[in-house]
Amino acid sequence: MMLRKWIVFLFVWSSITFLSNPVSAYVGAEPFAGLAGSETKLSLFVASSEIDYDLDEDDEKFEVERTILGVNLSKGISEKLNIYGTLGYLFDGNLKSGIDIELDEGYYLSAGLKYKAFQSGKLSGHLYGQFDYVIEETYADTYNGVSLNLEIDGFEITLGGVMKYQMDSNLSLYGGIAFVPLTDQSIDLEAIRNGARTTLDYDLERDHKLGLKIGGEYIFDKKWAISGEADFGSEQTYVVSVGAKF
Repeated sequence: MMLRKWIVFLFVWSSITFLSNPVSAYVGAEPFAGLAGSETKLSLFVASSEIDYDLDEDDEKFEVERTILGVNLSKGISEKLNIYGTLGYLFDGNLKSGIDIELDEGYYLSAGLKYKAFQSGKLSGHLYGQFDYVIEETYADTYNGVSLNLEIDGFEITLGGVMKYQMDSNLSLYGGIAFVPLTDQSIDLEAIRNGARTTLDYDLERDHKLGLKIGGEYIFDKKWAISGEADFGSEQTYVVSVGAKF
């Protein structure tokens, strides 16, 4: 019994190394349909984020910080509908919950749809939905003689809407909401101490599911674009991206 309690305590700290993988629920993709039917856009982005998570059957909350590098590919299907996919690499992370723990690397894949719901002069409204899949990973570390191996697998779905205002032919600003209605992710833990092996399984939940976002995009040379975004509520994320249409 004492070994199990010790392993659970260690699990709470060590498993958070993976909790930041869902951090990119809407990082890297402009949440408004802005490509014509024949256009494609390739973007590179860097982001800094903080997210609070809950472990199931546990009131403990954890703040996870991550730096993210990624690539996003968007394709115009029509004047109103765009599709996109994102690949991200997570690194330079930290867990804060009384003490700081340096986190390991991670990866994620996502795909989504963006739809222009209406246009009235320079003002337009847009809806989007996104599916994120966390790639199964393994992490190994040792805490006070306990060797830990973890695997994570699962997905999240994000829905949202934004209002965009076209300031001029180059600059657009937007603001809106993002909601994470479904998280289906689990962590499998294997802990070994003095030859004794214990396995545990936990589900993950975000502490907050509803967030706000503000951002803008500037287009130059009719092809290149630079954009920035800040997200609050469900996460605190700051994104800068540079892309080109072709």
